[in-house]
Amino acid sequence: MVQFQTWESGLHILITNEAYRGSVQVCFPVKQEDKENICNADCVLYALWVDPQWRCKGGGNYMLRAAEYNSKLKGAKTIALIYHPLDTPKWVLDWYIANGYKIKDEDEEYKVLVKTL
Repeated sequence: MVQFQTWESGLHILITNEAYRGSVQVCFPVKQEDKENICNADCVLYALWVDPQWRCKGGGNYMLRAAEYNSKLKGAKTIALIYHPLDTPKWVLDWYIANGYKIKDEDEEYKVLVKTL
């Protein structure tokens, strides 16, 4: 299921998939300061989650591709995500890099990764 929602902060895309028990969200920010926080990418991917039994079985790849595809449909040329090493295992960072995301900004608390769609 894909929902396009218009919020004050910008367009949001919510994608859920019952088969993989997964979900992901994308936001197209309106404010320039929010865009600067994601290295001026067109949108930001967040809250990608897949049931652990579907990890390493295509669930994460499906959800990521669905987010990228729907973002591109809405005009995005670049998509970003913010990785927090204290909250998320390193294998997740490695997985995003393997899927074409590149680190564009970082400090001890976070890394901003961007991909050209």
